[in-house]
Amino acid sequence: MDDLLGGLIGAAVSGELGAMTRIGVPTEISVILASPEEIAVAAAAMSLRLRHVVNTENTAPPEVEIEQERKRAWRVFEAIMRFIDTTWLDPGRLEVQQYFLWLGCHMLQRNDGVSHPLLNVSSTGKGKKADAYELWYGRRWACAAYECYRRSGMSRHAAAERIAKDPENRPLRRLVHKATDTKLRKPRHIDDAKMAASIISWHKELRDNNVPDLVRQLWPDTIEIIEGHQPTTRELLLSSADGFLKLARKTAAKVALPT
Repeated sequence: MDDLLGGLIGAAVSGELGAMTRIGVPTEISVILASPEEIAVAAAAMSLRLRHVVNTENTAPPEVEIEQERKRAWRVFEAIMRFIDTTWLDPGRLEVQQYFLWLGCHMLQRNDGVSHPLLNVSSTGKGKKADAYELWYGRRWACAAYECYRRSGMSRHAAAERIAKDPENRPLRRLVHKATDTKLRKPRHIDDAKMAASIISWHKELRDNNVPDLVRQLWPDTIEIIEGHQPTTRELLLSSADGFLKLARKTAAKVALPT
């Protein structure tokens, strides 16, 4: 995917873009772009707009929180369409804009109860269902803290319990498998013991690469971060764990949960 994106970006800069007649079969066509100055202004405007949209806190009550998140996603698509409209001058942009428009509409119409095959869940048969990417993204930071505690000399259970029992880490319970807003309002459903067991389980799944394809690179990248900082003393390891837990809490707080 990175190679494809890099190729598209490089081609666009040179003035030639591979237009897809069908997926994976490019035909070379000319693209008319705005001036470099106009593109720079449009890129700055899009960056500011996206930063505002993404960083705006969702203060909606739990029963409509997901509806607000869908509206946020629509505004992201809208910002991309505006950028395309400003920087891409020939009619070839219209089909691309329409593609983003349909994606945004499919997302937004979920609020009205309108389903679409693109956003429906595919059947995976029996067994445990994979969790969303955003959950694993938050879990990797919690597990990074756990890894630092383990490297500092703590046992598995002591390291997990240190994270689970800290009141400041309550947001991490949003990352537990099948967590809902209703369960979080009743602490007995996701207590300290369940939280600690979840951290140990996440760590094992990440370490053993027993996770969905999209998140498999997260753990090697995380270990590289830990070892890149070379926190060799207990104090440095504990300090690194604090930093990872801040990232985990920030990620977990943004997770949209079912009611």
